[in-house]
Amino acid sequence: MVGPRSLLVFVFGLLSCGGPEEPRTKTSSSGLTATDPSPDEGAETGTPVGEDTGVPGTQGLAIEPGLGIGPAAIGDGYWDFVGEYGEPDSLIAYRRTFFATWTELGVELVVTSSDDLTPSADAEVIALGTKAFDGFSGPVLPGMTMQEVETAIGVSPDPVDLTHFYPSGIGVVYAGNETVMQITIFPAFTIRTEPPEMVSYGDAR
Repeated sequence: MVGPRSLLVFVFGLLSCGGPEEPRTKTSSSGLTATDPSPDEGAETGTPVGEDTGVPGTQGLAIEPGLGIGPAAIGDGYWDFVGEYGEPDSLIAYRRTFFATWTELGVELVVTSSDDLTPSADAEVIALGTKAFDGFSGPVLPGMTMQEVETAIGVSPDPVDLTHFYPSGIGVVYAGNETVMQITIFPAFTIRTEPPEMVSYGDAR
C-alpha cells in the first residue's frame, strides 16, 4: 500500500475537493488566481470537455486501476509530464505533496517532493484523479450511478464516507445522490484483517 490507510484517506479527501461538478478558485504556479470553468466547459476558452483541443491525449483517456489515467501514470516524473503538457493550471502544495491540475486534460496529479515550496527535480506522481466528467474510458467513469459501478467492479470492501476504495488501485468518489463525482487512481494494496507477523531484530538481519 502507498502508506498508512489514514494517509490515503487524507490525500484523496483533498484531491476530491473542488471536483468537476462546481467551479472553484485556483492558484497557478505564477501566483495568479482564476476560476475553473463549469463542468460543461474545458479551459477558459469554453471548449467542451472531450472535444479535440489539439492537446495530445485529450480524447478518451484510459482509466487504469493501479496504473494511471491517460498519459499520466504512477511513478512518472513530474517535470517530464510538465515538459510534455506544459505547466499545470493549478498547483496546490501541502507538506511536500503537490496537487497539479491540467484543466484541458481533465486530470489532477498528486506529486511528492523533497522541497516544501515547489516540486523538486525528483518529484514523482503517487496518485491521480479525474477533474472532468467527459473524455474518459475505463471500467468506471464519472457520472455513473453507484449501482452501475458495483455491477462493473463489485462492492467496495473499504468505503470511507463518500469515497469507496478498491484494492485494485481505484477509488470512487460519490456525490450525495450516489453519482460518481470523481475517479481516483493509486497503487494497488492489500487489506489486512490481522497485523503482520512480528519479526525479531535477529531474524531481520
